[in-house]
Amino acid sequence: MSQRISNCSSGIGVDFYWRETQSKSRQDHLDAAVDEIYGALQAPTRRWNRFSTISARGDIRALLIKATEGKLEPIKHVKSLRNGVGDLFEIRWQHLAVCDQTENGLVYGSALARLIHIEPIEASVGFIGILAFEKDRSAEGKNFKMIRLTGPRPTQCLVRKLTGESRSVSCGTNFLI
Repeated sequence: MSQRISNCSSGIGVDFYWRETQSKSRQDHLDAAVDEIYGALQAPTRRWNRFSTISARGDIRALLIKATEGKLEPIKHVKSLRNGVGDLFEIRWQHLAVCDQTENGLVYGSALARLIHIEPIEASVGFIGILAFEKDRSAEGKNFKMIRLTGPRPTQCLVRKLTGESRSVSCGTNFLI
């Protein structure tokens, strides 16, 4: 069985929806996703200034826009989470500049941010962002990291909105990343 390529790498423009946004505006969906991904980078020791905030949010937005243009490079920017089977993918930010406060002062480095999304057939040529998080660098080199979503399936209401039917898509609530 051949691996499925993400719509975000298709070379054609695709629609993007953020799971909790009810607006029909593309900009509102992008803004909500940028807020969620940037929010995932917040930590008690993390320090932000005006420049670093603008830079991080700009980098996040730029890759999301590239995804909506179908211009992401497979593996480098977008990767299947089920070995190419199914509709679950991850958009990857590899080097977002961050600054953390330690006992010895400020330490400048980079963060790995991720956006888990699905590409259900109901979304036509598009994708639905369902979860944003900062990848734990201590988990690098391991085969997977478990993330548990609680509550109702986050995409059910959006699929209903897109298709008029109430059904769950195949993403579930447990992800092996």
